[in-house]
Amino acid sequence: MISIIIHTNMLPPIARQKKKSIHATSPSKTQSPTPPSATADPVSALDNNTPTRQLKATQAASIAAIIECTAASRNLIPGLADLFSSNYKPSSEDNNIDTASSTTPLYHPALPSVNAIKNATSKMINDKPPFITMSIKDTAPQLKLEDPPKINDEESSSRSEDKVDFQRQLVVKGGVKGYRMSRATQGVTSGCYYYEAVIGVGSSNNNKGGEGRGVKRSFQEENKTENVEKKQKQQNMNGHLRIGWSTREGDLQAPVGYNEHSYAIRDIKGSRVHKSQREDKWGGVSFSVGDVLGIAICLVESSNKNDTTTASIGKASCNDTEKKDTSMPDVEMTDANAEREQKISSALTNHIHFFINGKPMGENGIAFDNVNPGTYHPAISCYKQGSAQLNFGPHFVYPPQTSDIDLHPISDVCTLTPLPEEAAADKILSGDSTGKLFFSKKTDEAIKSVFKEFVKVELKARYDAHMKHLNLHRKEISALRKERGLSTDELND
Repeated sequence: MISIIIHTNMLPPIARQKKKSIHATSPSKTQSPTPPSATADPVSALDNNTPTRQLKATQAASIAAIIECTAASRNLIPGLADLFSSNYKPSSEDNNIDTASSTTPLYHPALPSVNAIKNATSKMINDKPPFITMSIKDTAPQLKLEDPPKINDEESSSRSEDKVDFQRQLVVKGGVKGYRMSRATQGVTSGCYYYEAVIGVGSSNNNKGGEGRGVKRSFQEENKTENVEKKQKQQNMNGHLRIGWSTREGDLQAPVGYNEHSYAIRDIKGSRVHKSQREDKWGGVSFSVGDVLGIAICLVESSNKNDTTTASIGKASCNDTEKKDTSMPDVEMTDANAEREQKISSALTNHIHFFINGKPMGENGIAFDNVNPGTYHPAISCYKQGSAQLNFGPHFVYPPQTSDIDLHPISDVCTLTPLPEEAAADKILSGDSTGKLFFSKKTDEAIKSVFKEFVKVELKARYDAHMKHLNLHRKEISALRKERGLSTDELND
């Protein structure tokens, strides 16, 4: 039997048209006609979970703009900068929230949830606080960082603003035989700055007899002789300290003053130390539990970026002090002229001052002159049970009193973001300092609007943390002054 297969292409045109019409009207293929509006607007016909290429491109461009924006303003919004890193990709896990929440201004399916933003902000307030403190990442692991002791008074215990959910880390405690270093979160490259160290705060040896805040007995018992006071100092401190300034190149597993990158004063004899060279007889004074050490640095911007001059001790370099005007006869230099020369020379060189309970050590407080240029951080090293509470301002137990230089609290390097948050957020989103714009016309306005709300959330959280810290700081300095019989009038305004 022979079967014959006839292809449709072999049929005449009329037959092919009839076959096509039969299939077109087949009952098995029947379906409702497509509305004209759907064919005219293909985007609305697609499910929301399958956006078009154009929508994907717009969202991608918006996310890229956010990554750039947060990176450029990392100092103001470090939490968002950390969350929106260069490898950020939207994840369904980020947006695990109720459907009802999707109507709030803090939600967009392409962005993290508001809870993720708050968690990132809270983490960064501890990692990179909006005020200067001792740095976790810049502290030897053998040392301990703690918050200052709580102030025990009725007013403080009853006020909710004194309760903080972040770490302040202003007390440094040792615990091992051998010096280890801790540096502050902020450093300075130019200008004159000051901070304090209250010796012995947090030490297990200064909790006897109700002296929990490191107040030595000589503050409370005025009839002690000088020799008895010195003996008491030695008994109170079961450990040692070196305090001063260090660049990031200073070795954390060594004391301040160990190499050319740091300068220090030590508790024994008030010796000054640099490059492991110690000098006892420069005018320094021993310090112990209850003493308040003042530490200042004055950095003049060097015109030579490769300047490698080494520090001289106590006064200006020989080249400066030995220059004379040979056109005039020699005259005896008066005390006033000598003081003026000292002011001029110290103003022209990088130098470091030390103070003890408000009084300058040595010659006008100057311990080091011709200090190497660099970015210097407050630094402390502890040996065994040595401990101290660092105070970076703006208020001090003993405000520095110098006639030749204008010292600023190092807390000034941490500036508050101006309020209201709306204006600050607009400024951050507007572009960087070079005029570069992050967001273009292709930006998804919904994404930009939610991101702006995120910026306001972090700005407010960091501002509130800073204000709580300042409130506690004022109370702590007030308590320390009262223990020493000092005026607190300016702190009560």
